[in-house]
Amino acid sequence: MIQFFQNHDFPRPRLALWVLVAMAFSLPPAWWSVRSIRLENDVSNWLPDDDPSARTLDWYRQQFPIEDRLLLSWDSSSLPDERVEAFARRIRGTRDENGIRDGGSPYFTGATTPLDLLRRLHKSKVEPREAIDRLQGILIGRGALKVLLTDTGRESRRHTRRKLEGLGRELGMHLSIEDRSAEPVFTVVDPNLDSETGGPGLVELVPPQPEHDWQLTWTRMNERPEVTRQFLQRATQLTGPSGESVVANCSFSAGAPIALVATLSEAGRADRAAAFEDLRRIASEVGVSANEIRMGGRPVAGNALNAAVKLAAWNRAHPLWQLPWRSALLFSMVAGATLSLLLLRSVRLVGIVLVVAAYATFTALAIVPATGGNMNMVLVVMPTLLLVLTISAAIHVANYWKHAAASDPHTAVMRAVSMAKTPCTLASVTTAIGLLSLGVSNLLPVRDFGVYSAVGCLLSLLVVLLGFPALLSYLQPRPAHVPQTVGLLWHRLAARLFRARTPVIAAFLAMFVICAAGLGRFRTETKVITYFPENSRLVQDYRFLEERLSGIVPVDVIVRFDAEYQREATFLERMEIVREVDQSIRAHPDVSGTLSLPKFLPVAERPPENAGRLARAMYHKRANTTEQRIRETTGSEMRRFLNVAENSHDLSVAGDQRLNRAGDELWRITAHTAILSDTNYGDLTSDLNHRAQSVLRTHAGANHIVTGIVPIFLRTQQAVLESLIRSFALAFVVIAVVMMVVLRSPLAGVVTMLPNLLPVGVVFGMISWFGLAVDIGTMITASVALGIAVDGTLHLLTWFRDGLSRGQTRRQALSLALG
Repeated sequence: MIQFFQNHDFPRPRLALWVLVAMAFSLPPAWWSVRSIRLENDVSNWLPDDDPSARTLDWYRQQFPIEDRLLLSWDSSSLPDERVEAFARRIRGTRDENGIRDGGSPYFTGATTPLDLLRRLHKSKVEPREAIDRLQGILIGRGALKVLLTDTGRESRRHTRRKLEGLGRELGMHLSIEDRSAEPVFTVVDPNLDSETGGPGLVELVPPQPEHDWQLTWTRMNERPEVTRQFLQRATQLTGPSGESVVANCSFSAGAPIALVATLSEAGRADRAAAFEDLRRIASEVGVSANEIRMGGRPVAGNALNAAVKLAAWNRAHPLWQLPWRSALLFSMVAGATLSLLLLRSVRLVGIVLVVAAYATFTALAIVPATGGNMNMVLVVMPTLLLVLTISAAIHVANYWKHAAASDPHTAVMRAVSMAKTPCTLASVTTAIGLLSLGVSNLLPVRDFGVYSAVGCLLSLLVVLLGFPALLSYLQPRPAHVPQTVGLLWHRLAARLFRARTPVIAAFLAMFVICAAGLGRFRTETKVITYFPENSRLVQDYRFLEERLSGIVPVDVIVRFDAEYQREATFLERMEIVREVDQSIRAHPDVSGTLSLPKFLPVAERPPENAGRLARAMYHKRANTTEQRIRETTGSEMRRFLNVAENSHDLSVAGDQRLNRAGDELWRITAHTAILSDTNYGDLTSDLNHRAQSVLRTHAGANHIVTGIVPIFLRTQQAVLESLIRSFALAFVVIAVVMMVVLRSPLAGVVTMLPNLLPVGVVFGMISWFGLAVDIGTMITASVALGIAVDGTLHLLTWFRDGLSRGQTRRQALSLALG
């Protein structure tokens, strides 16, 4: 490599020219590859296929039709709001007698409204109020708190308001009190308008609202039921100036807000941004303003995450002078250019550094789509990381070149490469080891980041040791003179550090121990919504939906009956067991509502033991008729809640059949929980397991499985911790071995690793002390920081050992290395 840039027959090295030509010709295919890059940020795909949680989720998706659905609501929606049905009709379109769809949104296959479900319940002879109660926390909100005042309360409204607000403050509730006259009034244009399947209308299915004077709302209405109970109890005990009661009654009446569920079509899944824009267009047509629209669900969060990844590269919403928000990558380059100019003091030399850094970053990024990879929320960090690493290495080589050019400019490039090849190679290899250690992670985005970044780091090494010297050979920038005061500064610092080495070491070790003690409070978090700022529209929409309507995150409990139990118990008996499990799960304080097949069927009580033959025969006939009717229902409709497994499925060991046996009857119960709350998903999953098992333990042949997004979140949180420990330990051990080989001393290698370990221990210890959670993005910084710290350590050691080889004292060698 030294002779690579040494050729006395030509004023310019011929091989250097070929390097530049190769770099130029590699840009077009790299550009074509980068343009085809795709985004993938589905949390359910983070775990590898052989992970038990991922395998359970995949089995669940095979047994039940899983569609991309989103929850859609608006601030003023309620059951009497005719805009809900109008909205759904514009999404669905109409169908002729042959079932051919006419009109509707091409981005959606259909929409379900509360009225559609109320009609189904009405068909099953469920009373209207009971039907609304069953749908509460799913598509129907429990509404604001309705407050009926006494005559005394109406006469002293101001005093009564102060009393209620004071009670709210005492209980930690920031109340919003609205007069009934300010509530929106809807005129139902056609209250008996049938849906596509026909049925009664709003007037028949929606009971009137209770008499009230005020309605009260507050933040996190559904998250603290015990506080709500205290408020209801104490509100009716409030008295006016004369000592008489001012509140006659407080009650909730479900019916506002409400939501509809829209199902994405293949076109909608391909272009979710266009699908959401189409929903806003429909909203304006039915009289709903864009500011009122609230959307939630996996497609919404995924689209927002993809958009955020794109905005990290280029955000047109911010002017160019707000560079940190306009483009994180460009801001990193500008910051690197500024620091390079301060360090190198040569505009041309800085230009060469930036060209090399940009080229290495761009070509490394092109490897991702070229090898079938996708960009995700973790991998988006790679371009900035490689940019920084390449600038750092190029500055090292540039400083070596300046050092060599001071004595002989003609051989400066050759001598710079000679000096830089060992420390740069070792630094890049150790950094790549730190990054590659992330490849042992159980999380696919982290694994991809580690592998692609390690490859990019080695590619950066080739560019720095070949492309950078080639550009130096042709452009020949004039080396800037470094003032003597700069060298004196580092020599003075080295002298002070040498004299005070014991207290300095003691201070850093003490800082490390104090900070690392906080690792006992270490915790992880993988909820995607927490990656967005509180003022973002996504978080605001989710908060509205979860506080006023329904939890966004589903957790599914699959109740399983084996073939023998199906012969012993009738269909109605099995259905009532599932209903009991459903009711037990719904009673959990962190569950907003549940949905299962028994919700749409009337309660079927088994005749007592002393019942006559006729009663028992009628019951069995009803059971057989109900089962036959449900089995004959449209396949996809029935399979949303009930399915009979055709094949056996294993969980962890081949042949264990722990997921199901062939012929098992599977009933699906979907519970909804909040993602923005402080709910511990581990405790929630454990509680749901316990509640289901408490019902099923008395029924031999009945079992259950908890799956869905909540267990996936829980598993990814555990995987973050496991990956952090495994990857960092692997990186530390491998890099320590490299250091031992380089220094030819095991003890020296271990001691040298201590300064590299200190930054990671201090930062992660401080994070833990402040109670911050480590997410999937923060996790990768441990191994990355270790690799980068070793970079500086190796360059320092190179010059320190060079000084010792010249016969200098340790103090003189330290001054040389720092300078």
